[in-house]
Amino acid sequence: MKKTNQRKAARDDAHKEPLGELGWFDWAPLAWHCHVGRTKYPDVDGKPNWILGGKPDSEYIDAALRHLMKMAQGQTHDTETGTLHAAAVQWNMGALLTLNMAPTQE
Repeated sequence: MKKTNQRKAARDDAHKEPLGELGWFDWAPLAWHCHVGRTKYPDVDGKPNWILGGKPDSEYIDAALRHLMKMAQGQTHDTETGTLHAAAVQWNMGALLTLNMAPTQE
């Protein structure tokens, strides 16, 4: 039988990322873009090639802008990979955030 007025453990979520909000997005195009990328650039030592990093911010920004420009011109899919330009923009910004702009963990 469930007891009422039970004490609950304290938790302070005020400054934590609301990851549940990510569920509103369609991640399938990004997942497909990642899959195609891993085929184009094979894994290194069992890890995705891109995770090696070492690239300046400008490479990710330039790539994202190229895909945005194609979108602005009315093209939805990349002619080389067949993936959505929007997914390529999303991937480049995600890689930039992950590799170059993520806060350091202490």
